[in-house]
Amino acid sequence: GCPMRCLYCHNPDTWDPKGGSPMTAEEILDQYEQARPFYKKGGITVSGGEPLMQPEFLEALLRLAAEAGIRSYIETSGFANADVLARISPLTDCFLFDWKLTDPALHKTYIGVDNSLILHNLRYLAGQHKRIVLRCPIIPGVNDCTAHFEGIARLASSLDAIDHVELMAYHTMGESKKGQLGRADSFRAEIPEQEQKQQWLSQLRALGCDARLG
Repeated sequence: GCPMRCLYCHNPDTWDPKGGSPMTAEEILDQYEQARPFYKKGGITVSGGEPLMQPEFLEALLRLAAEAGIRSYIETSGFANADVLARISPLTDCFLFDWKLTDPALHKTYIGVDNSLILHNLRYLAGQHKRIVLRCPIIPGVNDCTAHFEGIARLASSLDAIDHVELMAYHTMGESKKGQLGRADSFRAEIPEQEQKQQWLSQLRALGCDARLG
């Protein structure tokens, strides 16, 4: 499941905590081992929804992966209890950490909560010297503005643990899922052209930020 209700969510199917197919951590590692020759030096990325919503399972999976010498990454919104992060952070190699909006009020409007807990957790992980990739979804008309880009650059420069910033341009791949789920609500923005994405990169790099397109 996912505790957030981002208006532009591309995985609305994860909002249902009863969705998906139950699997044990052992079963997932068995699947990985069967395909390990194809992965070469690859590892496991735990995504969602929000993986930190299932801390017991996540902890078990990461422990098994570490014991087997498998690297692990976690994709997260950062919206989680501090005790969960304290349990999970020693077990993984890198956090792919979302930073959606700098302005707390806008964050609450588009995401459903303000960003205070998320910022606290980001700083906690940086204090634990965890490798972090700051992933920034950019939505035209919502956060493709100078104030947000300046906020991203300030944040990245203030935390040594942030390896780089990854810009993720808005797309509409979640719309078909909403239709399948019978959801009437919809969010629409312009799909950015490649030239626009390059302008975003240039703007962040001009602010001294190591930014890349995701």
